[in-house]
Amino acid sequence: MRVLSLLAIPLCLSAIVSAERPANTWPFIIVRHADRIQEAPETMKRILQICMDNPGSVDEIWLADSSYRTPEALKPILDKMNVLREQCDDAGIQLSFQQGITLGHSGNPAYAKKVPGTTPFSEKAWRVNEHGHIVHGLLCPRSPESRQHLYLYAKTILEGLKPNSYWLDDDLRIGLSKPCGCFCDLCLSEFNAKHGSSYTREQLASILFSSKPVEPLREQWIIFNEESLAGFAMQLRRAAEEVHPECRLAYQSIMSSALGSGRTFLPLLEALSGPSGKPVGIRPGALFYDESIPRDMTRKSFSVAREAERCRKASYVAQIAYENETYPRHILQKSPEAIMIECSLMVASGCDSISLYWYVVGEHEPIEYYENFAKTTAQYRPYLERIAASTRKTRLGGMARALGFNRYQVEDFSLFDPNESLLAHAGLAVTVEEADPQAWILTMVSARSIATQDIEPILDRPTIIPEDVFGFLLKNHKEALVKCLPDAEQALPNLAKAVAMGAIATVAKPGDEPKFATYPIQDGMTPDNFKCGAVVLPTAKGRKVALVQPIAAFPLANRRRAYLDVIDIVTDGAFPVRLETCHAARVLPRIDADGKVDSVTLLNHSIGETPNLKLTVRNPRTRNAQWLRPRMDPVPISADAGSPVNAPVFTLPVLPGWQPGTLIFVD
Repeated sequence: MRVLSLLAIPLCLSAIVSAERPANTWPFIIVRHADRIQEAPETMKRILQICMDNPGSVDEIWLADSSYRTPEALKPILDKMNVLREQCDDAGIQLSFQQGITLGHSGNPAYAKKVPGTTPFSEKAWRVNEHGHIVHGLLCPRSPESRQHLYLYAKTILEGLKPNSYWLDDDLRIGLSKPCGCFCDLCLSEFNAKHGSSYTREQLASILFSSKPVEPLREQWIIFNEESLAGFAMQLRRAAEEVHPECRLAYQSIMSSALGSGRTFLPLLEALSGPSGKPVGIRPGALFYDESIPRDMTRKSFSVAREAERCRKASYVAQIAYENETYPRHILQKSPEAIMIECSLMVASGCDSISLYWYVVGEHEPIEYYENFAKTTAQYRPYLERIAASTRKTRLGGMARALGFNRYQVEDFSLFDPNESLLAHAGLAVTVEEADPQAWILTMVSARSIATQDIEPILDRPTIIPEDVFGFLLKNHKEALVKCLPDAEQALPNLAKAVAMGAIATVAKPGDEPKFATYPIQDGMTPDNFKCGAVVLPTAKGRKVALVQPIAAFPLANRRRAYLDVIDIVTDGAFPVRLETCHAARVLPRIDADGKVDSVTLLNHSIGETPNLKLTVRNPRTRNAQWLRPRMDPVPISADAGSPVNAPVFTLPVLPGWQPGTLIFVD
């Protein structure tokens, strides 16, 4: 029975959520409802009405199920879901599905029992950890039983619901709160067969989890894991081809710095795409559950940016939808506007759409909350769409940490780097290594991944090296470092002298004496309390390397300025942006295929207002610019009088605390 109250669709809705929307159109705003929303049809009608009363607040709704149900047990649930499908069709909103459990989120002894309505897995289907213990609740990705379960489960949903898209949950992973691999007899046998080895479980585990900083076997294991997950995911494509081939298939990923599941998620996505290369989607996100530590969203943005830059290079990845993580969604986790601010940062970091958590049966919020959520989302939509339009055709610009040959061989199966966030909070343009950065910065995470053969190719690009990292490289790769950087052994003493003088020391060509250019001392300062400096050295090939003081959690303005100055020196003034601020701010320039700046998004990471910000933009796409803010009309903005043609300086309006703004260049 159709819901008559939903037939009175406002005319203005047609431009954004139209019943005539083609089934294969990828939506911009997605709402994910948790399990059992089909058990609350009256609430669903109310929620849909709220969405319709706020045009543009949602394009697609996901239903979800988190169980190992058999096809027979799924059928009565599908009957109820199809009632919701009719309601969504009437509202002009796409209806899709997320499989909330694939390999399992955690071990649970209850799964050792055969529960009616769930697949009766044998003991051979479950994962085995490195100690030889069966972990009930976590399926082995190579088990024929687990793969057959996914195939039958997905086929039942695809045939019975005909969703527009079908998303696999991020429990399709290895490691990250789970054993870092499966050590069952089948996995051991197939790993040994692939590599011509004969490791026992104990031998393999002792090598993989040793305290040795670099172990080549780890990379082989990581590749094996990504192949395991791809083979499992392939069962969804198999089911779709049989009963619903036009359905969009997609995957919700975990942090890109976690290596247990593989080097990247591209093999898994390629498996979902299938031999014909059908378009698929990815939903990067994970963690940052509440706004108690709001700057933590910057840490998350690097994972999102890394995934986005990887996937944008793959022709078969058609959607990168940000996962705003509030599950289960409680009102005290994040306010609606906090969620939208976070989404602004993630869209500027590389996503082209957003997904939001809404209703959870049994955890009902007052209906006014959902009304406010929909209203806020609709108000932010025009701003988010403008950023996304720039994001889709550009890459994220700035400097990035460099990684070396040993990146997948590290002892903790993680490439997480807190220094990325520390630098970004200081208003420096920091990007990811996949985005063709304008300069490298070497961190200790970089250093431990670097092999001797990496030194020359890394230093063939403008590079910044903190003092502690330089000392590590000099100790471990001295011969290669001195070959590329002839003045390397004099660099640390010269840095100490530059710091004492408050100066930047530059060496014109290898073997020259450094020239020290001191900073002007401000009123009330003395050289003793202005201990800030850097050394810029030429490489044997004529590139420039800057040796700087260690990365600080809370740098003083003079050290921040020294970082900006050496970035400009080593890049010969070609770095995309320079932001002058004494407040915490994230700055994200988007660079087009011609190397021009298309837009720059800023987020005030402070509680209070910032004063007007000075932003220098090198090589903008055009000098015509607009200043965009959520809920506000675009404002034309001109470069400061007398600023250079190829490096105009813009005075940006005040940004209130925790608010974003975007400078976008328009024709």
